[in-house]
Amino acid sequence: MHTAEEYFAALEACLKQMPAADRAQTITYYREYAQEGGLLDAEQLREHFGPPEALAARILEDEAGKYPQQDSPKSAGKKGVRLVPVLLGSFIAVVVAASALLAALHPQNTVEGPLPTDNAPAPQSTDAASLSDGKDADGNLPLHYDGELDPFTEIAVDVVSAEIKVETGDGYGLRYTLCDNEIVDRAGVEGQTLYLTSHNKSNQSGSTGVGEVCITVPVDADLGELRFSTVCGGVDMPALSCDSLRVDNIAGNSVLDCVVTDNVTVDSISGTVRFGGQCGQLEVDATSGGLNFTGKADAVLLNTTSGDLDFTGTADTLAMDATSGSARIEGTVTEQVRVDMVSGNIFVTAADPTVTAEGNSIRYNGQRVGVDSWSRQGSGCTLILETSSGSVSIQNP
Repeated sequence: MHTAEEYFAALEACLKQMPAADRAQTITYYREYAQEGGLLDAEQLREHFGPPEALAARILEDEAGKYPQQDSPKSAGKKGVRLVPVLLGSFIAVVVAASALLAALHPQNTVEGPLPTDNAPAPQSTDAASLSDGKDADGNLPLHYDGELDPFTEIAVDVVSAEIKVETGDGYGLRYTLCDNEIVDRAGVEGQTLYLTSHNKSNQSGSTGVGEVCITVPVDADLGELRFSTVCGGVDMPALSCDSLRVDNIAGNSVLDCVVTDNVTVDSISGTVRFGGQCGQLEVDATSGGLNFTGKADAVLLNTTSGDLDFTGTADTLAMDATSGSARIEGTVTEQVRVDMVSGNIFVTAADPTVTAEGNSIRYNGQRVGVDSWSRQGSGCTLILETSSGSVSIQNP
């Protein structure tokens, strides 16, 4: 993201739950403010307002209560109207301010079932009981834990602010340190699932930093469904096998090297996903973030407002939809590549492809072959490439 237009395009995408008229008025307000203040490019805007997703979180927090929830999973709110630009001293502090709204952001990831309380028996698991024994004077589960666990096959982590990491070891274990503004609702193994969930204290919306969650499993563990959710923080998943994987976050980079039988889904506002594993379908939905793909999949889908695609892996089909960014595809796609973007360049390496391309400059094997559109018939995969204000370059390997 380099230009002011790209910044405001990302901001507008983050505010898509607002009515169109109010959204347009908000964008106009900040455009005029930026012009009067001499904020002429994305770097200056980020220094003054913070990243667009952080500014949007603040606007939505101030504006909330006016708008019903729509399709966006990033919606949230409190009452009040205030369209005053705010200097954001710390991106993390502002992003985590949205953590009190996490249940509204991803209701489908809320862990069902009773929470451990003083009036209810602890789950029938020695590790869950040991965490319950560590409750503080207010009856809350500990913010720090490091111990062994009973075996489990599924994982459900839903915390406010933490980097989440899975690692291999001799057995099953959990180590976590959460921020002091959080309350742990549930922790331990119940049945075959490891749970760790938290929420913000009711009188606090900020954060003292980013915590850490580390889960240990044997290298040959038989894992099923894995779900990780955090407002601020990424997910580090090694070369383990599981049935499915879902990652939900607002800000954080994720490194996923796992072998997934079914699908991998990543829903993020800001952050890059690096995938070096194997799965059925990988779908990344981001506002400001890209995908670095070196693995193998049946299908790869990237939906982003502003983000780059770097593809050097293998897939049957590959699709990218973006407002701004770039696409570099140098891996192997056996069936179809589809790239549709407003502003950005496209570079593809493919052997004798069938091509339909649109762009302000189209080159094939280094030779300019079209200005607005070009097509050819080949024996290889199909390329459908479109960029409104960028160039298209296709190269035979």
